[in-house]
Amino acid sequence: MLRNILGLILLVNAGWIMLLATGWELPYEYSIKLAQWLRLNPLQSLTYSLVTLLVAAFLLHNNKTKEKKSFITNTDAGELRITHEAIEDIIQRSTTGIQGLRKLNSKVHQVVEGLEIFVFCRLAEGYNIIQVSVKIQEIVRHDVEQYSGIKVKEVKVLVRPQSFLWRLVSKE
Repeated sequence: MLRNILGLILLVNAGWIMLLATGWELPYEYSIKLAQWLRLNPLQSLTYSLVTLLVAAFLLHNNKTKEKKSFITNTDAGELRITHEAIEDIIQRSTTGIQGLRKLNSKVHQVVEGLEIFVFCRLAEGYNIIQVSVKIQEIVRHDVEQYSGIKVKEVKVLVRPQSFLWRLVSKE
């Protein structure tokens, strides 16, 4: 409701400025009278400016889009909500037995087709990156779909380098 009222006020303000810009006399005269009134009444001017600043700060603060903290799926029994942390925990647990995997972090996004899962990992030396990545994708997709009941659209794997490898490469 408040946003609609403020939107209407901004619309009227934009129309007023447009009338001024196109050379209409009446809005110009009223603007001059308003400026003179604000100059002669400093307490009311200060109050108006503080209220305007607070409303603007409120709108800017609440305008941030908040990402959903849970995924919603419908079952025969009703609605089911699963948090991001629960999905990430499933991913973490399902990948613990993969050989060659040293460290893993994940991020999950909900899209229309299901979940997009981003897996960021570091591998041990001597393991085939493609084989380990495909294994991660298969296991993560299977376990998330099996345990959460939510369809997985895609599992994207990003293999990050080992920090000691970068030191060796940079010395050469």
